Amino acid sequence: ANAMFDLDQMLHRLLVEAGAGSRLLALHEAIKPQAERYGRVYYSAVTDAMSVSVEEHASLLRAVETGDSDAARRAVLTNWRSAVVRLGEVIDRTGERGRW
Repeated sequence: ANAMFDLDQMLHRLLVEAGAGSRLLALHEAIKPQAERYGRVYYSAVTDAMSVSVEEHASLLRAVETGDSDAARRAVLTNWRSAVVRLGEVIDRTGERGRW
């Protein structure tokens, strides 16, 4: 599970670096450590939804490869929104872990 988490983090970093301006990149750098801590704590509990996440990422990569910026935007929003739902469901099931 850690290898998949690390690959996911690398993919997101590459996409941000490729498409973000300096202000968005600075914001990403500021919040990334906190988001990564949550991700590492809860990641193993969302593996049942892994196939959905993989398809979300595949949709995003297809859009980037074809240069379809509207489809890429939709894919990013879909992935972010569904990741929030998945994380919320895990926190509801397992309780909040630690103090952030």
